Amino acid sequence: MKTIETGVLDVLRFDELPRMGQNSNSFSIYRGVMIVWDEDEDTRIIEWVNSLDDIDREWLLVAHEHEGNIQTIWSQRPYPHHFEGNSYEVACDVWTVDSCVWAGSDKERVPDAFAPGDKT
Repeated sequence: MKTIETGVLDVLRFDELPRMGQNSNSFSIYRGVMIVWDEDEDTRIIEWVNSLDDIDREWLLVAHEHEGNIQTIWSQRPYPHHFEGNSYEVACDVWTVDSCVWAGSDKERVPDAFAPGDKT
């Protein structure tokens, strides 16, 4: 992902979605987030997006769930609880973060010293 000269528009390349593209056939835009659907179109991804706080949802660009794994693309480095290997409880199920990708300047928004557990 790159940011064009204006510094306000992130450009997402199709080759940045390879894992999502393997098992997806459509997408929707919900609350400013591109939801990439797999074959079963599990609408619990909407519940997950709704569960995010405002700043997380503002930074989230793309979300995709497939067989209990979630892949995300963010405009800023997200908080550590969104990193690969972490899990979310969604409607009595557990989804594991399989892929978490971000771009942009994050030094002022999320300090490197931010430790898992500081923000839950």
